[in-house]
Amino acid sequence: MQRDIDKYTKDYLSQSYDFEKNMVFFRRNKVLEFLKFYKAQYILEIGCGEDSIINYYKDFCQFTIIEPSKIFIQKAQDDCKNIKNVQLINDFIENKLPLLQQKEFDFIILSSLLHEVNNPKSFLQDICMLCGSDTILHINITRAVAIFLVKKLILAILLSILRKQVLRFTINYVLLFLENTNYPISMV
Repeated sequence: MQRDIDKYTKDYLSQSYDFEKNMVFFRRNKVLEFLKFYKAQYILEIGCGEDSIINYYKDFCQFTIIEPSKIFIQKAQDDCKNIKNVQLINDFIENKLPLLQQKEFDFIILSSLLHEVNNPKSFLQDICMLCGSDTILHINITRAVAIFLVKKLILAILLSILRKQVLRFTINYVLLFLENTNYPISMV
């Protein structure tokens, strides 16, 4: 997952992400809805960006944030200075797997990050090593990635029509198709 994290941070904070910043509000509310529904207590947030979910959800026993950007982890540190039971880690998750495997998480947040990693499959395999049998892994993707997935689905439909294949477009077919894009899907 190694990439130029300083460039990513600078790009993220630039004005070119205005639309995406507007969408953050909606994704954050969805994460909060699930945290409350599952009564999450032991939380891992992978990649907190400039505004960690810890600023909005306080009903936890232990909250761990791992963030490779020095600017974003400093912001999280400033935000958490009066909050107990918070661990902040400034690194990539794959470098801290042994440390994190010593903990038990009931909720792992991976919000708008999957499209940023070089190898999503390997990245998700690493994260799954941190999941127990009752861990909720909440993954959301940006609108741009969702549009990409929809375009791939439409392309598959068009190709099947051109080949005169008869396809039944059940939810299972769509999920199977999306799974082949290397993005995990769950129905919510």
